[in-house]
Amino acid sequence: MGSIINGGTLKLAGDAAVQWYRTQDEAHQTIFTHSCIGGAIALIPIPVVGELAVIANQIAMYRKLNQLTGVVFSKNVMKNIGKFVVSQVAGILGGVAVLFGLGAALKFIPGVNFAAGLLTASTAGVANYVCGKVYYEMLGEFINKGGGGNLSDEEIIRRMKSEMPSEDRIKAMKSDAQRTMKGVNYASYKGQAQDCVNEAKQNSDLYR
Repeated sequence: MGSIINGGTLKLAGDAAVQWYRTQDEAHQTIFTHSCIGGAIALIPIPVVGELAVIANQIAMYRKLNQLTGVVFSKNVMKNIGKFVVSQVAGILGGVAVLFGLGAALKFIPGVNFAAGLLTASTAGVANYVCGKVYYEMLGEFINKGGGGNLSDEEIIRRMKSEMPSEDRIKAMKSDAQRTMKGVNYASYKGQAQDCVNEAKQNSDLYR
């Protein structure tokens, strides 16, 4: 039994690795749902807390992916890895503001704000999907190499960052994301997106 990771085969070693493999369908659904929410965040004119809402949604997604395998990371680890993944994906595919629908000036012009938001929502949905896939692969490699034991936060962060997929792999994920997220009705996820905004406002220190 094995699973394709970074172009190779993840050899399952231990309960967490087996669980990682067995829950791939659930992981895909988790990534898809949070990518839809991430796209919907771009529909809400939130220039001040927009970035924090993006991180809040990302961390919620990563936490659910961890729960599928029974691997627990502290809030500090989740925030650190969340920001790292966003920055790496943005560095390869484009700037944070462009990818995640932040700072889109047209959104704040009366009469065209919703249309402009829809344009950025699609890009933001794809970016969130790529981030989810990147994190999930990093987690799989981390688990397979003996992670998840009694490691310090610093060691977990170091090991997780070392498992960042290659640039070519991330670009391939983008193509997959574009196919998967095509035709999504992001407006239908605005309620969940607003929950992320509210969470970011109430606990802003957690996501800075």
